[in-house]
Amino acid sequence: MSSIHRGSLLTISDVIRIIEEDIKNKATYPVENFIDSKAVTIMTMHKSKGLEFPIVITPFIDKGIMPSGRSDSSAFLYDETLGVRCTKEIGVFGDYTKICTNWRTHLAKSTVETDYSEERRLMFVALSRAKQYETIIYGPNPSKFIEGLQKDGPSEIPDVEMDPSALTEGLIQMPELPEYQPRKLKLGVHDIMRLSQGDGEACPEGSDEIGGKGMEYGTQIHKVAEMMSMGKKVDGDYPEIPEIRKVLDSVSGADLLFAEIECGLPIEGQNVTLRGIIDLLAIFEDRIEIHDWKTDVTDRFESEYRLQLSVYAHAVGQFYCKPVRCIIDYVSRGTSREVDVMTLEDISQRVLEVTNQVINHD
Repeated sequence: MSSIHRGSLLTISDVIRIIEEDIKNKATYPVENFIDSKAVTIMTMHKSKGLEFPIVITPFIDKGIMPSGRSDSSAFLYDETLGVRCTKEIGVFGDYTKICTNWRTHLAKSTVETDYSEERRLMFVALSRAKQYETIIYGPNPSKFIEGLQKDGPSEIPDVEMDPSALTEGLIQMPELPEYQPRKLKLGVHDIMRLSQGDGEACPEGSDEIGGKGMEYGTQIHKVAEMMSMGKKVDGDYPEIPEIRKVLDSVSGADLLFAEIECGLPIEGQNVTLRGIIDLLAIFEDRIEIHDWKTDVTDRFESEYRLQLSVYAHAVGQFYCKPVRCIIDYVSRGTSREVDVMTLEDISQRVLEVTNQVINHD
């Protein structure tokens, strides 16, 4: 919740409203919590480093497991004695070829005693995690590390007769689970925009950079505009820089100026929240301006951009309670165009059409 509040336009009241709605809808979220003192913690030897527990059980200390009996599958071997060697070679059997083990390297490795110092240190880390009791479990073929651990040798675990009826005693009936409560669906504003025709067919999902200069160039221009809005130096000679400068000069008198700020708009009655990132948000005393950078070479998708900016306008308007102006800045064409804000009903209708398509497709 703190992250949502810091990184978006949500007020404390908005956060409280979200909490109240989740309580009302009985929504649940997975959270990390402190482990109960009676719980059993399962972890790898590596992850146990630096931790301590009253009782530690270390299983599978068997030959071939600790230390591992797996051979290195890499194509090259480095050893201080053997140097760099290739572990694989191509065997030719008539017209048939196969990748085989390099017998020369295999023979050379067999002359050098294997160094298990790293595995031995790891074993020490695992055993030294215990504050009071340590239990080591292994089978008929114990690890070579077991030698010398106990003065009197290991103790065997006696067989215990189990009453079969004990396995069924104390079982409870399967609980009746309540009906699943769907979580609020989060859609990106680009998910409801219709950009899949004509030039937009090559538009990657989640992007509106579909003009003749492409997504990669458009993304770079957005980064340039963000840096310029923060007063940072821009490397590169882009023809869009003068147009971006004009827009930034036009909002220089704003009380607040934000670049690439996240916003969200709940759609009432549909359990949906639309999310997007505003390219440039300028807060004046009497109004708000939303600017969206476009590198399109045409304005054929302007109606969809109007939908995009309308979502932003309603999200910002509800937050600041001021009139909002939405401007599309075609920086590659040297023009800017103000668009009218669509109604919430029209936006809601588009969301309904998109969610119904998803449901029908599933």
